[in-house]
Amino acid sequence: MFDVLDLFPFTSESKRMGIVVREQKTGEIIFLQKGADVVMAKIVLRNDWLEEETANMAREGLRTLVMARKRLGSQVYAEFKERHHDASVKLDGRNEAMAAVVAEYLERDLELLGLTGVEDKLQDEVKSTLELLRNAGIKIWMLTGDKIETARCIGISTKLVARNQYIHEVAKCEPCVWDSCLCVG
Repeated sequence: MFDVLDLFPFTSESKRMGIVVREQKTGEIIFLQKGADVVMAKIVLRNDWLEEETANMAREGLRTLVMARKRLGSQVYAEFKERHHDASVKLDGRNEAMAAVVAEYLERDLELLGLTGVEDKLQDEVKSTLELLRNAGIKIWMLTGDKIETARCIGISTKLVARNQYIHEVAKCEPCVWDSCLCVG
């Protein structure tokens, strides 16, 4: 049994979500977080396999999600709560100040717990529709926030592109809001 102490909801900007809980029997305070591998890789403790495994999953067209935790002492948690409260009552830069406190106290040196790879199923007839459009000579652009490897695999598996067709990759373009784009020509 756990008591929920704090919630940090998912946002498309942060690409992660977290929760602070207290175990009722032991009183242990734990911060749990899950998020996109590109974000989580920067805040988990160094490991040998995360980057390799996320790349393998991306090549299979899977969306990855990393889970991690940090055990907090009661003193550290009390400091965090005080600083987080101070940031939450600021009139200017409140959101940035709160995020900075979370990053300083919670989102640092997390213990990697696991990694999941999830396949997003397409709606019926998407593959055949895309293939018909492509065969009709209609140019189709795939705009996505996925990794290039994931986007490439999805483009091939959906028949958006033929296996031997050239794919123009644009990554981290500014001022794009997407992480990557596949431009099929």
